[in-house]
Amino acid sequence: MSSLNDLKREFIRRILDKYRHDDRGINYLLKFILEHDELLNNIEFTHQSNYAPRGLYISFLLDGEQPFVYFKNELAYFYQEQAFHDLRLHQQEKYYIEIVLPERDLDDLHSQLIVENPYSPDYIDYQNQMDSYLDHLTESVYIHKLEQQINEALDTQDFARMDELVLDLERYRGEVNDYRTK
Repeated sequence: MSSLNDLKREFIRRILDKYRHDDRGINYLLKFILEHDELLNNIEFTHQSNYAPRGLYISFLLDGEQPFVYFKNELAYFYQEQAFHDLRLHQQEKYYIEIVLPERDLDDLHSQLIVENPYSPDYIDYQNQMDSYLDHLTESVYIHKLEQQINEALDTQDFARMDELVLDLERYRGEVNDYRTK
């Protein structure tokens, strides 16, 4: 079983073997990443790197599109020197790299490495939906538990306990009548 860093190394090596970028600086940058374990630990391959606090966009397409962009704190830099400098000095920081290749032959390896970008709007929307769902689920479970305890108090004819629990349920639901809390 290969480690995640071994897979990252293999992916970068395959890219460098198959696609020599016209801009040598990009090749040097990838080689630099390849040679530093701490940096490999802190890079993630993702989509929408422009939303990350530190993201690199590298395109191997020859379509006139910008071949390299380094995103740092919502600013975009188009020269590898800025990224190289930050990578060298801040290897402990997390970097999100988006690589666009002309062919799909590395998709098997790329798909093993690709992670969700936690800063992309799509991911944030999904997280908000999950948070909302979990809040609703937690509320439902709590209400169900209170209702079960109320039923048990009724079964044992513990009316004082039942009144406490009903008041808790009403407070939780925001249905407390002022005359009952006085």
